[in-house]
Amino acid sequence: MMTREVWRAWLAVVVICLGAVGCKAPFDEGVLPHIVMFDEDGDAIDAADPGGGRYAAYDRLGDAEYAARVKDTVDSIKASGLDRVLIFVHGGLNEQPSTIDRAVDLYGDILESGSFPIFVNWQSNLISSYGDHLFHVRQGRKYKITATPLFPFYLLGDVGRSAMRLPVVSVGQAREAGQSVGCWELEDREALTKALGELERARRRDPATAIRIDRGTGTGDWFDLATVWSWITIPAKIVSGFIIDTAGTGSWAIMKRRVNLLFEQASDFDGTRSEREARGLVLLMEELAKLDIAVDLVSHSTGALVVDRLLVEASQRHHDNGAPFPAFRHIVYLAAADSIRRNFDATFGYLSHDERARVFHVMLHEDAELAEANKLDLAPRGSLLVWVDDFLDRPSSLLERTAGRADNLIAALFLVPQEFRSRVHVRILDEKSDDMPTKHAEFSHPCPTGGGFQFWEKTDWWRWWDPQGMPLPQPVGP
Repeated sequence: MMTREVWRAWLAVVVICLGAVGCKAPFDEGVLPHIVMFDEDGDAIDAADPGGGRYAAYDRLGDAEYAARVKDTVDSIKASGLDRVLIFVHGGLNEQPSTIDRAVDLYGDILESGSFPIFVNWQSNLISSYGDHLFHVRQGRKYKITATPLFPFYLLGDVGRSAMRLPVVSVGQAREAGQSVGCWELEDREALTKALGELERARRRDPATAIRIDRGTGTGDWFDLATVWSWITIPAKIVSGFIIDTAGTGSWAIMKRRVNLLFEQASDFDGTRSEREARGLVLLMEELAKLDIAVDLVSHSTGALVVDRLLVEASQRHHDNGAPFPAFRHIVYLAAADSIRRNFDATFGYLSHDERARVFHVMLHEDAELAEANKLDLAPRGSLLVWVDDFLDRPSSLLERTAGRADNLIAALFLVPQEFRSRVHVRILDEKSDDMPTKHAEFSHPCPTGGGFQFWEKTDWWRWWDPQGMPLPQPVGP
């Protein structure tokens, strides 16, 4: 039987050979200072490992090796002469090789825009997450061997739960689908309309102190051939919804576990530590703080959970006089998958001690959110956020639903404290657009030919800025 070392050496040779014939581009070493990468246990891994990939683990970095990588990043920031760092945290359902490809494709463009990019690449792969759920993770602990014999019971439990929930999930999906094509208006849409009216009246009374809302337009078109196909494929949607509910719920729980492991690694709890050591993202933040440089945090989807943990950690350190984190100037959520409650707790806590920070939410139009078609429209309609709210998570109230949906967030904005309102910006994109996202995944995959939505450009977070780089209230129209 091949040892792991022999297997990895053989795989590395194959990868190098494929690269030589053009099947795999050579790794761009210049991207290394722009990536911090973590595995399913929150341990740092080597993005340059030629043996790593979709079906093979990347080499883990020891604490000293990771610290050296962070130092290289800090030294590169100093050498760049730039005065701003942009940290991007991707969302769920990302393959780690594709997160490296994204960094390779985009880091040069972001450097040219005037920011030093750092991509936080974490293990959010669906298959890996569900595998941990089935074979390894039991009640918060991970077991290499002893948990595996129970996997048939976990699988049967998932199938049975999904089967019993099938009528509930199907009715919920039908409810959302009917609303997306204009068959009926429901309470949440009525609440959105009323809340937008209240926010508009507040803006007209005093634009300087109101929450800033950039409201995109809907088309009002609900009947077309795509709608007909959507109804025809209802049986396929029921079957695929059953499968997604079976695997997705456990996978979503594991993804949330992995977010936490970016801050407290599983290996921290092996009984050998007497004090908390700065590792993972915490070490990166502490080193960036020594530069006294402004940092923009940009997250997509499930990446919002990571950013919210960073804000909570930063606030805790501020109140406890601990080792500081850098100053987060722009905190940007692209279709945030964290709950409204956790998002508000994190952002309000941070805004309370950093008066220069600004928060930006960018999200799809509510009709685009519901109408998003997946897999030839054979899967349940709706963005990932719709899936999370409808069956992957178990929200007990509106505040437990995702913060990145307009019909969730807008109705809750009255909870924003008065002193923070002028620092909160919400941009709802147009339902239809040729150059802005109309689907959930498009926030983090900019058009390769340029143009369109670019998550590092502040004018895509908010359209109005003054010459000094401060966001302005939206103009008051007639």
